[in-house]
Amino acid sequence: MINFIVILARFWGAVLLIGGLAIAFGGVRFTTAAAALRQERALAPLLFFPVVAVGALNVAVAERWALNAGGLVTLLGWLALLKGAVGMVAPELLARGADAVAGSSVVRLLAALCLIVAGVYLLWAGYLLA
Repeated sequence: MINFIVILARFWGAVLLIGGLAIAFGGVRFTTAAAALRQERALAPLLFFPVVAVGALNVAVAERWALNAGGLVTLLGWLALLKGAVGMVAPELLARGADAVAGSSVVRLLAALCLIVAGVYLLWAGYLLA
C-alpha cells in the first residue's frame, strides 16, 4: 500500500525548503510579485486554482491529525486549500500579507527560517523515517 504521508512529506519538505531559501535570499521579488498580482487581479483565479487543487488533493489522500510529520502534512494541505480559495476570491489580502513579509527584513528572515526548518523536518521524516 502506498503511504501518501511519506510522499507528501517529501513534496512539502522540498517546497518549504526551496520557498524558505527563496524568501531568505530573494525576498524583494515577492513584493514585485504582489504588486503584479494587484494589477492583474483578473488572473488570480487562474493563478490560485493549482494551489486549491494541490490542497484538495493533499487533504483527500492524507488527512491525519497528529503531532508528527503526518499532522504537519495535513495542516499544510488545509492551509494550501484555504490560501488558494482566498487568493481566488480576494487576492489583495494575500498581496498585503506578502508586502508585510517582504517589507520587513526581520519578518522575512523569521518566515524563511520557519519554512526552512519545517522543510528540513519533513524531508527528514519523508526520507529517513520512511
